[in-house]
Amino acid sequence: MNRIGRDLVILAALGMLLSTDPAAQSDKPSPPEPPTLDKLDRVQDLEAAHSDLEKAVTLVNQIAREKRTHCVRAFGDSEFCDCLKDNLPVKVSFLSYIQMVTSTKEGLGHAKLSVEQKSLVDNTLAAREFCVSKRFGAENR
Repeated sequence: MNRIGRDLVILAALGMLLSTDPAAQSDKPSPPEPPTLDKLDRVQDLEAAHSDLEKAVTLVNQIAREKRTHCVRAFGDSEFCDCLKDNLPVKVSFLSYIQMVTSTKEGLGHAKLSVEQKSLVDNTLAAREFCVSKRFGAENR
């Protein structure tokens, strides 16, 4: 076999080897790169944040159910209490609600409250007005 023939045989053999090598085939996707440590840390942080969010949502729902239960025990009106449950600020307990709506702003010391506390009082009173209007209509107040 001459040199050209031998080179052709080598090229043909090399072509056959390359065509059977999975890494050499272009129609198959390459395996995914392993995640970096930074990516693994970010995934772990996201999973922890998601877990914390689920716990917070569960706690908020529990607080809302307790407010509704206290409200129904006090007023016996499920529709009104559902409205309060959905509209009262999370930080405002049912007992705080009762204190706020049965006191004047002056009696609560509204002028001396912090911005956050004023917001809670104002949002609580607005929720009460909204729920009374929704449940009983403006003409019945």
